[in-house]
Amino acid sequence: MRQLNSWIAEEIKGIDLRDKRRDDRCKRVIKAISKNPSGSIAQTCKDWVRAKGAYRFLDNTHVTREILLEPHIGNTVGRILERQEVAVIQDTTHIVVNQKDAEGFGPIGRSKEWLKGLIVHTTLAVDVERDETLGVISQETWIRDGYYDQQESSRQRRDRPRESECWQRGIEAVTNLSLGKRTISIFDRGGIVDPFVKTAKSQS
Repeated sequence: MRQLNSWIAEEIKGIDLRDKRRDDRCKRVIKAISKNPSGSIAQTCKDWVRAKGAYRFLDNTHVTREILLEPHIGNTVGRILERQEVAVIQDTTHIVVNQKDAEGFGPIGRSKEWLKGLIVHTTLAVDVERDETLGVISQETWIRDGYYDQQESSRQRRDRPRESECWQRGIEAVTNLSLGKRTISIFDRGGIVDPFVKTAKSQS
């Protein structure tokens, strides 16, 4: 656990949330979650005072995914530059909200109409030879508004924003880091365009 705490401290070093108290709260929240990543905020914080502090922290407008990830992405780039060849893997994850009356979420799939939640698309760097995960390069989340009419024309589909564009943005994120020829992009069949998913609302 001491080694994990040391790694976390290094990954979030330099984080700037415009207030030292928020910076300190950030470190405490991340360390608490790292001990039980699958648990709820209440479970990871163990008492109501700490849980309330964590909820207030996450609800703060100065706390965004981009700011929280910035130092980690910088460290990821540093690790990539030490390698000859790195696999850059993109994939999309559906985070399902089990409470049917929860607000602010969108549909997840067509097979079960009641399923709702949000979508997370991550670009991850991996050293395949050493079987080592180097870290996140980019990540975005969104909530679906719904689904488009399956009878729409090819022109209608072409003229509107598409959810599948996240794959191209992942590639652009890697390209913008100027990593040279060290990276090999890897996709699964999820990269195939789904023409019937409505453009999502980006979430910070």
